[in-house]
Amino acid sequence: MMRTSAQKTGCFRPVLGTWFVLLLWLLGAVSVGWAKPGKTKQVAAKKAIAHEPVDASAQALAAAQAAQAAGRVVEAHDRVRRLLASADAELRLSPAQREQAQAILATARPEAGEVVVLGEPSWLVRVDEQDVARLPLPVPLLLSVGSHAIEFVGGSAPLRVQVQVRAGRRMEVRANREAGAVMVSQPPHALLVAAPFGLSLPQGQRPDTVVERGLRGSPLVLLSSPSDLAQELARCNQQAACLAEIAQRSQAEYVLVVRVSEPLAASSSPASAPAAAASEPGADRSPASVPADRLLRVTLLDPFVVDAAAHVEERCAACTPDVLAERLAQLVERVNKQGFGRPRARVRIRVEPADAELSLNGISLGALPVERSVWAGELRIQARRAGYLPLLRTMTLSEGSNEALDLTLEPVPPPNVAVAEPSSQQPAAVLVERQPRPRWRLATGALAVAAGATLIGFGVGALQIHGSCIDVVQPPATQCERLYQTATLGTTLVSVGAVSALAGVVLLAVPGPRRPRHAAQSRP
Repeated sequence: MMRTSAQKTGCFRPVLGTWFVLLLWLLGAVSVGWAKPGKTKQVAAKKAIAHEPVDASAQALAAAQAAQAAGRVVEAHDRVRRLLASADAELRLSPAQREQAQAILATARPEAGEVVVLGEPSWLVRVDEQDVARLPLPVPLLLSVGSHAIEFVGGSAPLRVQVQVRAGRRMEVRANREAGAVMVSQPPHALLVAAPFGLSLPQGQRPDTVVERGLRGSPLVLLSSPSDLAQELARCNQQAACLAEIAQRSQAEYVLVVRVSEPLAASSSPASAPAAAASEPGADRSPASVPADRLLRVTLLDPFVVDAAAHVEERCAACTPDVLAERLAQLVERVNKQGFGRPRARVRIRVEPADAELSLNGISLGALPVERSVWAGELRIQARRAGYLPLLRTMTLSEGSNEALDLTLEPVPPPNVAVAEPSSQQPAAVLVERQPRPRWRLATGALAVAAGATLIGFGVGALQIHGSCIDVVQPPATQCERLYQTATLGTTLVSVGAVSALAGVVLLAVPGPRRPRHAAQSRP
């Protein structure tokens, strides 16, 4: 049976339609392959989130709102902080949900502390028998002040530890699967003293957030201080003794002082700077945000030594808010590296008289006995008091040493002023005089000289007769039978006599002792 041309055309139409659909599918696949990887991931994430039966972010936000309504404000803040810090928060939260989360953070909360929780990835963290999240956590947990039970679930057996959370402080809780134990550590804290900068920071940044960026990676963390403590720190006017007293009372290991000066003289005057800024198109900035040359200073104060462990300062030319934030973070990082953990020693110093003024390395400490921490190394100690000679002592202290030092000041001697004396006495300018030789020395010396001379005489005589005949030779004898053998005796007598005579001469020649004139005159 033969098909007509119309019938053949009708048979090809389904085939052409199929090929057209395949071509469109290929074009779509190629366009997806050429798309940017980041955009592709975002689209994929949005599609995955859209197809989730239950939105986890919405659940977390609802749980935070429920905790807020139940009065568990710290728990609500903790849930919102972890939700906003998650990697896909921007994708999971709608603008309305983000506004709701920020509203929770804007509410006042009771005092709380942070707990950094570390352990094996995917382990479940439970706090007070409640599931919190799986590790790793994007930010530290925020817990109310008091005792809490933290449990790690995921190993062969749960690991549990009881911690004591303190207001404004951070602790680290680390679970070790190999050791089967949980380690708790408390990092050192610093109080922040940041005077008004006179220059606005970028939007969303505060002095504490800028400082925390500079301390990133350091064991030192900021101590969250309540408003009344911040006001008390501001009243210290950056005086080291006042700041140290507050830090010790707050049990803070350091005080971080951040200062930004007003526009320096080298920059444009404050009156002309706003005018120049206003002349720019669309300028609506306040005078505080106008770029100007400023001096940035950061000091790390040790409250136990009551002295700066490190101090850095830097000139910021044409300082804008963004540049200011970046420079301050860099200076905080520098001063922390230079001063954190600077070695210390301890010294106890007492001075007699007790009301003497004492200074260490040029820092006056008043008139109290000193027992305090100082920097290891060279220590210069100076004590002063009216009517006493000043005392300067230098000592070298090793790290961790504990030294004690007692000092005694000598009174100033009376001035040597000549006093007018009667003409019959010696001049008052003569302060000392030579005393006569003692009588025993004169007698002994004279006897020694006489005895020496006598012995020398006998010795010389003995030497003269040595070898001569004892008996007179009578003829017909021609040779002497006996001779004098007195050489040894003569030599001995001469030697002893010479020594005796010399000793006597010395006793007679040495003058009498020197004594003060007034002491000599007081003798009877």
